[in-house]
Amino acid sequence: QSVPQAGDWSLAIGGAFNQTPFVQIRYVSQTHSGEISSNQEWLGNSLHTVTGNITVDANATLTIDPGAVVLFEPTVGITVNGTLSASGNEAEPIVFSSSHDAAAGANIPSGLPAPAPGDWAGIFMNGGIAMFNHATVRYSGYTSGGGWNPNAGALNVQNSGMIVMSNSMIIQSFFDAVIAWGSGHVSLVNTIIAGCDRGIDPDGSSMVGLTNCVIDNCR
Repeated sequence: QSVPQAGDWSLAIGGAFNQTPFVQIRYVSQTHSGEISSNQEWLGNSLHTVTGNITVDANATLTIDPGAVVLFEPTVGITVNGTLSASGNEAEPIVFSSSHDAAAGANIPSGLPAPAPGDWAGIFMNGGIAMFNHATVRYSGYTSGGGWNPNAGALNVQNSGMIVMSNSMIIQSFFDAVIAWGSGHVSLVNTIIAGCDRGIDPDGSSMVGLTNCVIDNCR
């Protein structure tokens, strides 16, 4: 008998669902797309498939719980005008990856290609704030024209946005791991960047700080 995994079953709520603090939902599969206009929480130890672009509005917070696996279908990503909080822990890290990534929990039908850099678009802080702890971001970097642009990174910040990342990894981005374009603040602590075209791309008045980080196999 196999151990339980994120995505073993699905949850569809057609009416009211009143969850008390004494109820935990684990190993469920859910899909997401579109605008997030109010605070929203994505369950931990669950599989979340992003089927269309997501925008977190300026007054909204998207909280991703420890152990969540977030897989993106080709070409899609998240734009954060508000707040994204993805705080895992050592035992329950959070994964952002391609929907082709079987190692992350994707159920890959026969014949689909293996995951590759550029499978999905990345996470964009458009004046918003993103906080990552014990998180992994891999196989991002898709752009609509196929060439580099200021939003081509796995993580992108502009318009005075902010990225705070610790104890995390950014792996196999097709272009840059982090782009700070024009303005914005990036703080990386105890973070590994590997297998990307470029590690960090700061521009203009942006501020980037790295503490105890490793950048490997990037030009």
